[in-house]
Amino acid sequence: MTRALQGILYIATGDRHCGEAVVSARRSRSFAAERPIVLITDCVSEAKASGAFDEVCQHPDPMHGYRDKISAMVRLPFAETLFLDSDARLTAPVEAVFQARGCADLAAVQAPVRLPAGWRDLEVPRLFSEMNSGVLLWKRSRKQRALVRHWLRLYDRLQA
Repeated sequence: MTRALQGILYIATGDRHCGEAVVSARRSRSFAAERPIVLITDCVSEAKASGAFDEVCQHPDPMHGYRDKISAMVRLPFAETLFLDSDARLTAPVEAVFQARGCADLAAVQAPVRLPAGWRDLEVPRLFSEMNSGVLLWKRSRKQRALVRHWLRLYDRLQA
């Protein structure tokens, strides 16, 4: 993968999500300040042909669901990676986002909805908002990999 210290990552499986990622990357490019944009997908040839990405990588285990984004985040392509869902895009220069992470291993924005319909964890106080897993700024580290692996185990357990 690329050697850049900072970059933008999309993870998209299936034709629909890959197409969304292509559109998002094209629209985000002018705000990326020459940072590389990488896509991890199962639609490698189509994504490469689009010319929207600096690099396109094969998804290691596509299942065509939410799990795909979690499993591909275990190995990030950059020391600092801004992950965007395929339906998210940059609308302003990205420098401030990278600066906002500071010394934290993860920075995130609040979810656009308070709680998913039909779901409530009573152990989480109402004053705590959920984070938006569609916009995450990661520092690649042992802690980051451990957190993503834990997230993946929890996701698999909840799906079972």
